[in-house]
Amino acid sequence: METIPEFEGTNLHNLAETMAVEEGDSQGVIRSTFADSYILGEQIGSGASSIVYTCTNMKNGVEYAVKVMDIRPLKFRADFSKSKMINEVHILQKAKHPNIVQLVDTILEGDRLYLIMEYAPGEELFDGILNQPEGHYTEEKARPIFHQVAQALVYLHSVGIIHRDIKPENILLLDNPDPNSTPVAKILDFGLSKNVESGMSMAKTFVGTPCYLAPEVESSRQTKAAYGKEVDAWSLGAVLWVMLVARFPEFEPLPGGAKGPVRFSPEIWSGASAAAKDLIAGLMCPSPQRRLTVAQALAHPWLTAGPPLALPRPPRPPPTPPPAA
Repeated sequence: METIPEFEGTNLHNLAETMAVEEGDSQGVIRSTFADSYILGEQIGSGASSIVYTCTNMKNGVEYAVKVMDIRPLKFRADFSKSKMINEVHILQKAKHPNIVQLVDTILEGDRLYLIMEYAPGEELFDGILNQPEGHYTEEKARPIFHQVAQALVYLHSVGIIHRDIKPENILLLDNPDPNSTPVAKILDFGLSKNVESGMSMAKTFVGTPCYLAPEVESSRQTKAAYGKEVDAWSLGAVLWVMLVARFPEFEPLPGGAKGPVRFSPEIWSGASAAAKDLIAGLMCPSPQRRLTVAQALAHPWLTAGPPLALPRPPRPPPTPPPAA
């Protein structure tokens, strides 16, 4: 995976106009066929190795989303791909938080793995940014969304999970009948997550989306050096940057092309508060040891100064599907 330096400072609206959008261990996997329990609905998304549909459970009548993953290529590839697929199942099974899309059922059937998750209609944060009347989020609107994502990350880190691909496209804003109120935000897509429990606190592989990659992740391709949950803090800072100015982050140049401290161009950031820029700079500090943690970000004055945030109440967790007959 190569970095994309030409994206640095790019305006998201220009990018959206010019880029085409492309669309082991089986413990805990339900031992039945998908068709025994669910009716497949319409396609609502797709990825490199999966397609997402709506589906309805035949017994309780509840509508869910199902991510259908084709495992046939695994027969011709190294075990890493299989491990990655099973890894996503176990991570989703562990992640129980109101600001994380919930996995409710899994079915392994022949060459297909079905991940049945809560159905949460909404839009990606990326689209939410582009749809703002101002062309980007105001700080007032950004605060409660940022707070929800940060809470979910603090939870993930507390149970030994590094997400490793936090970006606006992996943050879902639920549909809200009141356009003036804050939507519920949920983290999704754990395909690049790393479970760092079991005595291991660091990851080593070079994964993620270049524009939101922490410097230590980029350097890990050459150095093979380990990194920790600090990479999610860096990505969270990059997300806040993009929310507030609808551009990708800019950096002071360092020898060798590494990312230095973020650079706040006056023509772009003149209307932003000092507190917002301080929070972003702290989260995107090049040094993991000096970088703000996500928990520290939740206590930053940008979030805590002023009246309490009006956070939305997440919907009830989806019901667990009844067992197949």
